[in-house]
Amino acid sequence: VRWSRLEIENRVATTDEQRSSENVVSPSVGLVVMPRNWLSLYTTFAQGFEPPTPGQYLEDGRALAPAEHNSIEGGIKADVLEQRISLTGAVYRIRRTNVPEADVRGFYRQIGEGESRGLELEVVGSLARGLGLRGGYSFTTTEVSKDTSGFVGRDLPNAPRHKSELWMRYRVPHGFFEKLMVAGGVVYVAERFTARDNAVVVPAFTRLDGSASYELAGPRLVLGLVAQNLTDRRYVTSGNGGIFFVGPTR
Repeated sequence: VRWSRLEIENRVATTDEQRSSENVVSPSVGLVVMPRNWLSLYTTFAQGFEPPTPGQYLEDGRALAPAEHNSIEGGIKADVLEQRISLTGAVYRIRRTNVPEADVRGFYRQIGEGESRGLELEVVGSLARGLGLRGGYSFTTTEVSKDTSGFVGRDLPNAPRHKSELWMRYRVPHGFFEKLMVAGGVVYVAERFTARDNAVVVPAFTRLDGSASYELAGPRLVLGLVAQNLTDRRYVTSGNGGIFFVGPTR
């Protein structure tokens, strides 16, 4: 059980200083069952909150209220092929209240309640000596479940239905380059809406990333290089109504 106290001071949006405080109790519980030493089943339930980001205000100048959430998740994990490969699958449901949403004027609105349901799959392991694999896929459906503006039933903003990634990592097993590790990965994010009115759609994108590292003094000192968007593709990461945020390019 977690107890949190949040104090908010609003000194920018209004001439008079406004103070507010929140006391939040966040319980969580989990259960893991292992019918085999290579197989485990789990379930969790948790409640929590997210404090508002400083500098974000409602149209009337007030600070945003904390967003609260509760989540329930269940899954399975299996270590196969002599524990060289780990497979994980999970289903979940998350309900959030006071979800923040920006508008084109720079102010924020808060959606009454939003709900997400989804499935996640992940594989991590070693295919051969020095060759590693990490991949994941998620399918998520979202819905505005309570809203005073009349958008109940619409999708939540910036929530892609499909998201996946696949990474391969190779470490030279011996020789002069045995301290070198190189990796490459593909990231895919499906199209998503920029606001709860679902009027504007951000297109899907596929991005190619890479990385390399070299051990200068064993695991204590490692020099790394990360390259994102190797093909210099223009893509949008998120949006607020008609304003779009693009990913890094050269």
